[in-house]
Amino acid sequence: MSSFLAESAYGQARSRRVSNAVFDGWLVRADQAIARGQVPRAVSLLEKAARFRPTDPRAPIRLAETSLPPTAERAMARTHLALASSARRALSALSECRSADPATARDIRLARAWGRALAGEIGEAIAEIEVADFRLDSRARDVAREISALAVRRGDLALADRAIEVATRIDPQDPTLLSDQAAIHLARGQSHQAIALFRQVLQTRPDDPSAIRDLAGALLAVGDSEAALALFVRVRSTCPNDARCHLDVALAALEAHEFEQAVREADEALRLAASTDPNPSLVLAAAHSALGHSAETARAFREALRRDPRSARAREGLRALAQ
Repeated sequence: MSSFLAESAYGQARSRRVSNAVFDGWLVRADQAIARGQVPRAVSLLEKAARFRPTDPRAPIRLAETSLPPTAERAMARTHLALASSARRALSALSECRSADPATARDIRLARAWGRALAGEIGEAIAEIEVADFRLDSRARDVAREISALAVRRGDLALADRAIEVATRIDPQDPTLLSDQAAIHLARGQSHQAIALFRQVLQTRPDDPSAIRDLAGALLAVGDSEAALALFVRVRSTCPNDARCHLDVALAALEAHEFEQAVREADEALRLAASTDPNPSLVLAAAHSALGHSAETARAFREALRRDPRSARAREGLRALAQ
């Protein structure tokens, strides 16, 4: 009998070891897939692990993390569709998870918050973070910021404000939150309030290109094109090989009626931009048109159409020139 019990105990222990090895193997392979940027592969492995052990939070937390917004530490490019798909799957898996460990419980709640946000449940997502102690947790702050940005895109500015308030409570010293508040003011059409906040941000980060660009964009929105142009030129000096930087200058130059400068900057943006991006050509066409250069305007519109055959603006521009 004792021999049978010993053998049975050995068998159970061996079964647990095999079970652990299978489960841990899926987690390791998923981590490797994430490191290689193979998010769909990682999601598949993590879903298997979550089904294998429904009450173990490790797999669903990792599953949700594949959908977390990229940060400086997690700079992987992913599409919004992939994020939303992964988040919905994570939500399903997380519904069964509980943990007595406070740190793990916070991880579960944070993952659930981001999953709810991407599933369109913005208010519920904010509530997930509000009820837990995430003080000085940079992950929770970043998720709250991303939730705010999602709310802005959906046009729900009250929820956007609420998410930023949560982020501010988590990390009151983070100056980037002023930029988020300013962006919400811009979305409301409150340009002057936005400009005041962007100026505050620039005082704390005077050499930050993103802070300079934010202020320049707000100034352009209220018609102060000359001040915006000077700031965009300042940004361009930090990114001479970036098409966007040259295009920003070209747009501001157009607004400031500096048409020759707009042509030069749009030409440079055209040289640096992706071969499918029609925007530099469209701006170039506008600048040539302002200078009365009909042939160059038509050439720029044709280039925009070559880059993007669906460009309605390019078609309309060519049609107008032909009349």
